[in-house]
Amino acid sequence: MALTLTQKQAPTAVGGQFRTHYSIACDTSYPTGGYALAASSLGFGNAANTDPDLIVQVEGGTKGYQAYYDYTNQKLIFYTSAGTQTAATTDLSSLTDVRVVTHSKFRG
Repeated sequence: MALTLTQKQAPTAVGGQFRTHYSIACDTSYPTGGYALAASSLGFGNAANTDPDLIVQVEGGTKGYQAYYDYTNQKLIFYTSAGTQTAATTDLSSLTDVRVVTHSKFRG
């Protein structure tokens, strides 16, 4: 399945970088290895996927889960409170307001 992205702030210039803000809702079946989340889906061009200045901050709405962005594989990965990756097919649909803020010099 996939994440549902809701843009909260369009790409905005901030101090020589661009910033975006999205709210993410998860679905009923967590995929093995995490949710695909390319920088291009967050308001940046495709070249931003390899931009060393790209910063993806994840916060809020985790209800016992910790979310991290995997830059190499461009995935949003959820971990349990025990520190293990969430099992495939876990229902995360109760996570309806995971906030993602991105910063990058490249807008594309």
